[in-house]
Amino acid sequence: MATTDEVKEMIQSAKSIERECERFKREIKQRREELLSIKSVMGGSERVMSSEQISMPERVYFSLEKLYVQYSNVLQQLNDKRNEIEQAISALDPIEQEIVRAWINGKTEEQIGAAVGYSGRHVRRVKRAILIKLSNLKTCPPMS
Repeated sequence: MATTDEVKEMIQSAKSIERECERFKREIKQRREELLSIKSVMGGSERVMSSEQISMPERVYFSLEKLYVQYSNVLQQLNDKRNEIEQAISALDPIEQEIVRAWINGKTEEQIGAAVGYSGRHVRRVKRAILIKLSNLKTCPPMS
């Protein structure tokens, strides 16, 4: 059995990984735009220096490639964490599952309440009850 703090940490961890994925997406988009901008300024040319040196587009390309690898790793962590959470919340009522998913996705209690027909205050109470319920379930996976 997990404690409520461990369950809360599992959810917070998923939220943190979700934010990291979003950061990588933004950075990848920025690098793509940078690469396109550099290529257009150079008239589509890939090379601007001698063969011994790395050109600006190549540096941006390698930076982008590195970001893709990092993003893939973080995305895998996120998928693993989501699977862990889905397994843990499968015993909850559908409305409670919806609340947990919205919570992980960074929705405020007021936004969650509007989506499920509760007040933000009631969502806070339900979240506390969910944490207790999950901590008492034997199916809740051990926190890593």
